[in-house]
Amino acid sequence: QEVRLLFLPWCLTTFAGLVPLTKIFSTDERSDLPEGIAVFGFFGGAAILTALAFRPAQRNRPPAFLSGEGINRRKIWSEKMAVLMIGIVCAGLLACLVQTALGTIVWREFSVQNAVEPVLLVIIIVCSTGFWTLLARSIVGGIILTGAVQLLLYLLLILFVAAIDRMAPASPGATRLSHLPEVHSALSWVVVGFGLSYAFLMLWLGWRRFARMELQNESA
Repeated sequence: QEVRLLFLPWCLTTFAGLVPLTKIFSTDERSDLPEGIAVFGFFGGAAILTALAFRPAQRNRPPAFLSGEGINRRKIWSEKMAVLMIGIVCAGLLACLVQTALGTIVWREFSVQNAVEPVLLVIIIVCSTGFWTLLARSIVGGIILTGAVQLLLYLLLILFVAAIDRMAPASPGATRLSHLPEVHSALSWVVVGFGLSYAFLMLWLGWRRFARMELQNESA
């Protein structure tokens, strides 16, 4: 049931990741528009997929939800998360491999450091959107809350970096403190740690709300 529900959005998310292939047929190969569409479409698609996956938890419950055993709810939750992670990872890998094969991505330019940011963002989206969707009780509301919270976190990150730069004002033309290799590396680890902490907190809160919602429905 989960696979049937998510198959069409998954296809659209995958196609969004392949938008940069249009540069092969474009006269303006320096345009960043295809990459922008791909980023927005792929990560937005990941949020939509997650929100859709938790929609059946609110209406049209399958028979498994009627059981009072906690193990059933845990199994359903695990299946939802497994389908989401496998689907989104496969979509990302497919988009990367096709672009690499056709030359829009150069493999020798790939690095682990460049991969950390998109992977972290996918983890945050998948782990948090379920909670916000259950909280809002709607797909659109969950997506809006997910985007709003991530925008807020991004603004806080900008303020944090700006505060670090003010600690050691640089002369005009000099490298800012946050751009120094050792400081930038430390900041990257801080961002990764904070992002994973937020993701797993939202995952736990989502599971708690999912289980509590089902218990309320059963008692009703």
